[in-house]
Amino acid sequence: MRLFISLLLLIHGFVAAYCGMLLMLDVSGSNIGLQSSYLQHSPFSDYYIPGFILFTVLGLGSIAASVCGLYRMRHYSYCIMVTGLGIIIWIITQILMTRMLFFMQFIIGAIGFLAMLCGFALLKKEKAIKQTL
Repeated sequence: MRLFISLLLLIHGFVAAYCGMLLMLDVSGSNIGLQSSYLQHSPFSDYYIPGFILFTVLGLGSIAASVCGLYRMRHYSYCIMVTGLGIIIWIITQILMTRMLFFMQFIIGAIGFLAMLCGFALLKKEKAIKQTL
């Protein structure tokens, strides 16, 4: 389970970082198929700030949580859970601000939910092991 969620977060992190970088480089969003009209109900006039958040928080954050999980760094289960929560918050915020639903939001939301569940399960497993020692 640890390896599965760590690799899933690693893939998510690289994709989020790449897309965030593309949004910062072309703030119109057209290079990844986004329309400026999607931002009409948001506080943003272009995609630079969403791209920056996507790159740093979700991209680099997911990669960092993945590395923590892969190397079993201290408190890695918390890192995985917090990253999952961040992904879910991102998707909910995105839906509220754009007032639109896309298929990929369900997939990315599921990754966030899985990360939270796996992180919690890994935390319970760690605590159970510590109690037996």
